[in-house]
Amino acid sequence: MQRQWLYTGIVLFLFFVLVLGVPLFPEFLATGIARPMNLGMLLFLILHVLTPILDRSKEADEDRNKFKLMSVN
Repeated sequence: MQRQWLYTGIVLFLFFVLVLGVPLFPEFLATGIARPMNLGMLLFLILHVLTPILDRSKEADEDRNKFKLMSVN
């Protein structure tokens, strides 16, 4: 359960940095990283890649807990 809150916090933090950072710090998020990509685009990409990965690890934890409960009974 504690890990779930950590994952939720990470995703929400990235989301709020993206949503609030673009209007508040446009020069910073427009910093170029690669030719077509800037920091804001990289943050958007990380958010969309990281969210399903963290969700799958949550499901894996739930499956492990179910298996532990089954093996105890």
